[in-house]
Amino acid sequence: LEDLYKKVVLDHYRRPRHREPLRAPDAEIPGLNPVCGDSIVLQVRWRERVLEEIAFFGRGCTLCLASGSILAEWVRGRDLDGVRAALAAFERRMAGDETGPPVPEAVAALAGVLAYPARIECVRLGWRALAEAVARAGDARGG
Repeated sequence: LEDLYKKVVLDHYRRPRHREPLRAPDAEIPGLNPVCGDSIVLQVRWRERVLEEIAFFGRGCTLCLASGSILAEWVRGRDLDGVRAALAAFERRMAGDETGPPVPEAVAALAGVLAYPARIECVRLGWRALAEAVARAGDARGG
């Protein structure tokens, strides 16, 4: 897991996915980790109940930016319930629980951060912003 963790994190940090800001996002959620200084923006655009576009960008450590890239790659194209399920699966992994539905290899690799408790919030920052975007979309759409 440690080798996979390093490989996946470095790949997403060096070649981030979904880093270009969206032209007309439905929501823009800033995130800040005051402990280490990570500062991110997550933008989403919904089409009906489907996450049509997502962007994740900002300044942060390798873990924060790689995690945002992994997040965006996994949830783009999912419907609102699918994004909620992805968030729940991610949180299970961050709690050390490997049971439940399978997750992509890159998401599973993020659990390697559990060996470094002080860095867990770096990995979670973008996911917390996504949870806020989902809450807003659910409120706006009545569910």
